[in-house]
Amino acid sequence: MSEIRINPVNEIVKSGIKQSRMLKESMIRAYYNKIVEPYFFENSMIIKLDNDILVIGVKNSIWLQEFTLKKNIILHRINKIFENNYIKNIRFEIKENIKPEKIYQEKFEKFDPEKINLKKSEIEKIEKKIENFDENIREKIKNMMILSKKKEIYLKNHNYKKCKNCGIYFYSERDICINCFNEKIHKERETLYGIIKNIPFIKYEDLKDVHITKEQFLDIRAKIKDEIQKKMMDEINNDNIDAYRKYARIYFMIETQNSNEREIENLVNNYLKRLIY
Repeated sequence: MSEIRINPVNEIVKSGIKQSRMLKESMIRAYYNKIVEPYFFENSMIIKLDNDILVIGVKNSIWLQEFTLKKNIILHRINKIFENNYIKNIRFEIKENIKPEKIYQEKFEKFDPEKINLKKSEIEKIEKKIENFDENIREKIKNMMILSKKKEIYLKNHNYKKCKNCGIYFYSERDICINCFNEKIHKERETLYGIIKNIPFIKYEDLKDVHITKEQFLDIRAKIKDEIQKKMMDEINNDNIDAYRKYARIYFMIETQNSNEREIENLVNNYLKRLIY
């Protein structure tokens, strides 16, 4: 990677940044297209800052490998922004529907803070939030917050929405940003994974409080079925028939979406006969 020039933050605001996870995450998002090259930028997105670990979503296993090889360089560039080692590690995760971090870039090229005036009540609200800050940094933090508020107003005026989960501004018909949307899908997939393992014969129509498509349901069910089948074969190879039967019952309940014990037992026995003979 060629060296990328990044202007460090002013020394006087470091105290505020050190104490705020949101400020650190916001700065990383703002500088992300300077931290990584364009082709890396277009195939990744910032997921979240988890304490001192930055989580970055990547498009696929190929990009996972590429980012892993560059991790130390990316980590160095991030901490160069803060002139401090606030970020201790980076974790990369493969995420579906990767969309690059273009939340502000296009329209902020036209953003002029001098053209936006804040109400007196908005200024007073900002001053109230920072009244306990050290006087040496109070004015700098106030200016940062005023600029941030003006950006917020500008984005609202251009039909951007504030994510109801994480608070960043984005452009979409959804109520949450792409990062939170992907996180929600990931959690729902994990929930569904547990449901199918506990109730192998469950049908898509019987799902409640899990907002997932039928295609995703079938995909997860197929993956669980493959896992169970592998365990069945391992137990057969180890001559552990009782353990085989346990996994085989789950396998055929998933396969048939049937909970009838006699019918499932027949399938288990017939499959075992074919394997042995």
